[in-house]
Amino acid sequence: MERKIVAVVLAAGYGRIREGVSKLVERLNGTSIINHTLAVLEKAGFKEKLMVLNAEFAEQVVNSLDFSIDRLCIQAKRQGPAQAVVSALPTLRRMGATDVLVVFGDMPMLCADSLKAVVDAHLKVENSVLTVSSWPFDSSHPLAEKMFNYAYLDMRREDESYPPTPIAMIYNGMPHEESAVLSSVYAINLEWFEQALADIPAYDKGDGYGSELHLPYLVNVALLHHRQLINITEPRPEPLIGVNTQEDLQLIRSILETEGGRS
Repeated sequence: MERKIVAVVLAAGYGRIREGVSKLVERLNGTSIINHTLAVLEKAGFKEKLMVLNAEFAEQVVNSLDFSIDRLCIQAKRQGPAQAVVSALPTLRRMGATDVLVVFGDMPMLCADSLKAVVDAHLKVENSVLTVSSWPFDSSHPLAEKMFNYAYLDMRREDESYPPTPIAMIYNGMPHEESAVLSSVYAINLEWFEQALADIPAYDKGDGYGSELHLPYLVNVALLHHRQLINITEPRPEPLIGVNTQEDLQLIRSILETEGGRS
């Protein structure tokens, strides 16, 4: 069976820098944050794209778009990124997708070459279920502190009777030198994803909105299912930075100015 991969852009979060305004429509170098993400997908060659939104900010985000989106879906409940993908499954089936590349809309520094490397590695392996990318943590890097509370792969072997397989740690403080920070880019086989859902633990961030399903736990589920995890090394940490605060936005502006534009 020929595999078909569709890009899924998660834009259903409720993060904001200004009251009542989705962070995804904040301006960065003349256009909205979400347009930077879509521009990278265009450069990476994705012809079919689906975006998952929430009802509160959907109109704002759609009105800010400079790119066409093949399908739009609404995540009805605030239940996390993995559930956002679930909300898109009926539409993805109608599109004929067998696999998806999931990216977050608030990551304007994503790199097209990195996305292509993840997709190529995923499709190259027969029956692959999950491919991620990660940056080997370096505490001496100027951006190391930005990785605080990012999900990461823990490479340490605490019990020598087990193989040295990575375990995904979620929002667990600062990564360490034997870890790799996840880029929040996931290539996922949809048939396996539906099987994996039952094994994703619910995570409560303590923000009063209840439990959510988060994508990094798919790493642990793949290992639980004895399936191969493909991990592509991200050579630099800049593409991992998501925009959550005004400080994040200013940091990315500064990086872009230093680099003379997009990489």
